[in-house]
Formats: sequence, C-alpha cells, structure tokens
Amino acid sequence: MQWFKYLDAVVLAVLSTVLGSMLFARRKNGHTLRSISATVATDKRTSLGFSILMSICYPLYYAWLWLWVGPKFDMPTAYYVVLAVAALFELVFVWVPSTTGWKCRIHRFSATVVGVGAFILPGLLLLGSQPLSVVGVISVVIFYAVTATLCMLVIIPKYRKNTYTYEVIFCTTFLLVASIVGHS
Repeated sequence: MQWFKYLDAVVLAVLSTVLGSMLFARRKNGHTLRSISATVATDKRTSLGFSILMSICYPLYYAWLWLWVGPKFDMPTAYYVVLAVAALFELVFVWVPSTTGWKCRIHRFSATVVGVGAFILPGLLLLGSQPLSVVGVISVVIFYAVTATLCMLVIIPKYRKNTYTYEVIFCTTFLLVASIVGHS
C-alpha cells in the first residue's frame, strides 16, 4: 500500500488545477463574489462541477488522512471523530449550494463545522503517540499563525471584502500542512 502514501499529492494536484481554472474563469468574467461558495453557487453548471469534483477528491483526501496519517502517528480517537464529522459535513456543504434561505443556512453551518474540524486537526496531530518532525511542528505552528491572522483580518470591516481570498488561504494552508506532516 506504498502508493497510498502519495494519494494526497494526486488529490491536491487535481483540486488545484480544476478548481483554480474553474474559479479563475469566473473571476476573469467578473463573477467572483465574496466567498468561494457564493461564487460557485451563481451558476448551476459550475455548482454541479464543483460538487462532483469535491465529492471525489475530498473523500480521497480524508481517506488518506484516516488510513495513512492517523496510523503513522498513532492518533487518538478524537482525531478520527473530528475527521469523520468533517468529512460528513463536507459532503453536505458541497451539495447544498450557498444560495438563499434554508440552503444558505445549511451550507454555512456545514462549512463552519468543516472549518472548525480543519482548525482542530493540526492541533490533534501534535497529540499523536508518535512525535512530529521539526518540519511538521513548524508547519502546524505556521498554520495557526496564518489562521489567527486571517481571523483578525475578518474582524476588521474594511478587510471583510477579501473573504474569498482568506478562504482560499485557509483551505490551502490546511491541506499543505496535513500533507507536510503526513510526509515528514
């Protein structure tokens, strides 16, 4: 099962390429809104493509975290619980677009659960029975520093218009930190 070790890199490459081009095309046409979810939800075709891609890629990434990273660091039960809850809510928020009314509320709640899970998981990596490498610890610390900076920026009203960019930075930082830790 050595090939499984590199599944994260394949998933990250596919996600980066497809989502980057999809969202770049929307931004080029002037349709980028305040958040990734709002931008994707403006067009049914984009929303469907986004949902299908995320339904394939994120479960594979969560499987990599579960089957490779978890055992490698002998993670506590809390790690698997947070991972399972985040994976479930990931599928909910991917298939319920951020439009209006109840769909928007469900989407935002689910996205918040996933975001909180992404915030907790790197900290849980520090609690595994196997210690992280120096690079792993530094990457987790950088993740929390980046997250704290993004939270401070969102609090300041004049910077809230950049939420789209902050979401991309937070998600990318989480995925990269998990991959760095998994390979260190």
